[in-house]
Amino acid sequence: MSVTQPDPHEDPWVNLPFQYAKSTLQKLQVGGYVVDRAWVDPSNPRDCTFVLSDSQALVWDEDFGWRTGGFISGRQGERTILADPRQLIGKILPAPAEVLDALRTGKATTPERLRNHGDRDGLDEKLRQF
Repeated sequence: MSVTQPDPHEDPWVNLPFQYAKSTLQKLQVGGYVVDRAWVDPSNPRDCTFVLSDSQALVWDEDFGWRTGGFISGRQGERTILADPRQLIGKILPAPAEVLDALRTGKATTPERLRNHGDRDGLDEKLRQF
């Protein structure tokens, strides 16, 4: 059974990516992907995880953007560990449709840090727009 939204985090600042994650999850589901589990967590950097039905996972964090790989372990309260992590898109907040397209094409690359979670570059304001 597919989840309809990620589990939110109780800390409002950590939970800022929730609406972005929810929008992305819904776009993936419209595109035919089944998301078994999803959550927003923890901080430094903030992230969210989607575990897909085929044991693949997608992780977004505020340093690398979206990465995919085999799901090894993770849950709310601990970092997600991916087997062979690959970066989907070279930007921090791609539109949910871009995430779906990148996942479909499979053109992932070696993860590259795009920013630092301590940066004051307007990311929080962008997250609030979702």
